[in-house]
Amino acid sequence: KAYAFLTNAYKGEGVGLVLRCCGAPARWAGRKDLFAETQSQFLEIYENLGKPKVIVACSSCYQVFKTEYPQIEILSFWEIMDQLGPQQFPPISYSAPLAIQDPCSTRYESQIQDAVRNILNKMGCEVEELALSREKTECCSYGGLMWLANKPVAEAVVQRRIAESQLDYLTYCVMCRDFFARRG
Repeated sequence: KAYAFLTNAYKGEGVGLVLRCCGAPARWAGRKDLFAETQSQFLEIYENLGKPKVIVACSSCYQVFKTEYPQIEILSFWEIMDQLGPQQFPPISYSAPLAIQDPCSTRYESQIQDAVRNILNKMGCEVEELALSREKTECCSYGGLMWLANKPVAEAVVQRRIAESQLDYLTYCVMCRDFFARRG
């Protein structure tokens, strides 16, 4: 659906799809060799595609591209959707607001945080801000691979975070979503 949305939004310009890792896990693990290999492979694809703008939905990818690929113009999928598309989605009706979990990798990306909230607003959703949101948001335990390095601490981090609200959570990070959903 995201690809179809972008194809429709950018009629005449063309949209490509690259399904591969940006290298964030290798970077976090200190695997400079593996990250360099991943980066080299991506840059080859990027060059072959004619150096297009890169649209990312993943907040970790956004940070990696922002810091490690300065030659590439990156766009957030959420900003594009906010500007061009939420009106094509049906209103959502929930009996309660949604608690929003900002991914730690968007901690200082207020434009992405705002875009997500704007989309929800346009779709009729009420949002409850967690006590620690936006620039004070907490990690779900994926960042830095905490969940691999120290599972008991990671479990405590996730449990503490999901206990902050009794509402359903909404997040725009697949890892936050997976870690929270596994705990109901």
